[in-house]
Amino acid sequence: MALVQARIPEEVKEEAERILKTLGLDMASAIRVFVSSVVLNKGLPFEVAIKDPFFAPPNMRRLERSIASLDAGKGSAHDLQEDHDIA
Repeated sequence: MALVQARIPEEVKEEAERILKTLGLDMASAIRVFVSSVVLNKGLPFEVAIKDPFFAPPNMRRLERSIASLDAGKGSAHDLQEDHDIA
């Protein structure tokens, strides 16, 4: 067996322990599950991404309303260039 150590803010550790306890796990067991899942998945067992804020739910709702308005014949479409060269 190998020993793994990590520095985690105390409040985060305590909250994680509370949650894990309700699942019937201790911290060491949860970490073993995580690491085993990394091995099985050949990567992280969840998505890690920086989402573009443009696609946030409020913006998407606004875009959907704008499209519906245009489809209903209200307003006017933008004249956007399709090809954006970055210099």
